[in-house]
Amino acid sequence: MLRFEDVTYSYARRRAPVLRNFTYEFPSGRSVLLGPNGAGKSTLMSLAVGWRTPQAGTVSLGPDVGPKRSASRRAHALAPGTVGFMPQDIRHLPGLTVIEQVRYAGWLKGMRQRDTEAKSRELLCRLGLEDKMADSAKNLSGGQLRRMGLAMAMVHEPKVLILDEPTAGLDPAQRSNFRELIAQVSDSEMIISTHQVDDIQAIYSNVAVLLSGQVVWEGTPREFVSLAPEGPHQAELAFKVVMKQEGLSE
Repeated sequence: MLRFEDVTYSYARRRAPVLRNFTYEFPSGRSVLLGPNGAGKSTLMSLAVGWRTPQAGTVSLGPDVGPKRSASRRAHALAPGTVGFMPQDIRHLPGLTVIEQVRYAGWLKGMRQRDTEAKSRELLCRLGLEDKMADSAKNLSGGQLRRMGLAMAMVHEPKVLILDEPTAGLDPAQRSNFRELIAQVSDSEMIISTHQVDDIQAIYSNVAVLLSGQVVWEGTPREFVSLAPEGPHQAELAFKVVMKQEGLSE
């Protein structure tokens, strides 16, 4: 589905690349990209959606999903509507209500204005924001802002949904509720980057662990948790096992 081939990316010429000759293909289904802060997850996601352009190598979304994007092509070459992206930082747009902000996101992805109304209302209701539609987006709580961000990513019915640390900054109860929403509201192919491993077996079909800009482990959720002894917090312990195997500690 989503493939990186010999991708190199650095934020400055004098700094070591975040990704160097990175090659990896995400399988179809719901994939989770695990890794500690600074592993390169956000860089990978921004390259996938065209927010950044690789300095070398190619990023492609498969023959039936979207075009290839290489270092010689502009970042906006990605076909509109192909991907829905929810970044870590969800910000309100000054002067817009919640539904206006979701509609605006749909318009930016090429939807006709008359189509954005019904789809935005449908999503906001499914995400539990039916009572907030007419409110100013700036008045939303952290959890509500995340749900609005998810609606913005999904409003144009993308073929691939990419979420970067979608539960960052939420308390445990909010994280649990948001994970349930993610599991219920989208039939798209999905890639989620996170350092949270709760309920990994209930939501995802594929697991990849990114450390220092390289995928060091991949497999199914069952294979992942089996790295640790059975018991409480098994997925968290499995992640620590991978970190230890790579000579790192969280």
